[in-house]
Amino acid sequence: MRINVVCSVVLVCALLSLLSSCKKNTDNNSPNARIIGKWEKTGFATDDNSNGIIDQWEKNPASTIITNILEFKKDSTGSEYTTQSPDLGFVWYFSGDISLNTVYNTGDTFKYKVLLLSGSELQISTNSKLGLSAYYYKKN
Repeated sequence: MRINVVCSVVLVCALLSLLSSCKKNTDNNSPNARIIGKWEKTGFATDDNSNGIIDQWEKNPASTIITNILEFKKDSTGSEYTTQSPDLGFVWYFSGDISLNTVYNTGDTFKYKVLLLSGSELQISTNSKLGLSAYYYKKN
């Protein structure tokens, strides 16, 4: 009887050890992990007809003369690089899965709705004094 109890305890410990080692690492799928890196702007859109949505005809490709890159770092800091402009540093964080918040060193704060965040694409939108705007990026 005593041997069966000891064997059962050893077996349970081995199974628990095995199960804990098989735990999936979901951190790589989190928005915080997916956004890390440099993103080059490929397009933008404004809600020109003020209907509250971005229509296909309101989307525009990014300028080929001026590049705009957002860099998100693991320490929750980042930089915006734009051709012929000074670099702008910012702090970023997510609130929920769909809101990306950036606080620039200049004091400006922006809250974006994340429309798409994959390993290669980032699409965000925001409402401002000028209305609804959207921005499209590819991972650089």
